[in-house]
Amino acid sequence: MNDPALTDHLHKIENASRELSAGIRDLIWTMDPARDTLADTMDRLAAFGQALFDPSPTTFKAIPLASGKGNLRLGMEARRSITLIVKEAMNNCAKYAGAHRCTLSATVENGMLEISLHDDC
Repeated sequence: MNDPALTDHLHKIENASRELSAGIRDLIWTMDPARDTLADTMDRLAAFGQALFDPSPTTFKAIPLASGKGNLRLGMEARRSITLIVKEAMNNCAKYAGAHRCTLSATVENGMLEISLHDDC
């Protein structure tokens, strides 16, 4: 293909298709009642982070949940919101931060959930 405009257009279509497919997979995943724990959500986000940062110079690490904290049940809307927010933060880190390290963690204290994404910039 020697037409740069056509090549650019095809790349945009490919990226849009990929994003749509990922969005549909996320929606189906959040609707699955068998995946309703904090551990399930953090595992999904950790897998996304690994795939996102592996080809980049940024080292990604997901801190394991403290023992017993992963059993916290999350509703479908909470899982969906957490997934969208954290994935957007990871994408922003990968695209704009220029970070060497990015770390994902979650804690539960006194019934409060805190999810953190830190980079070294």
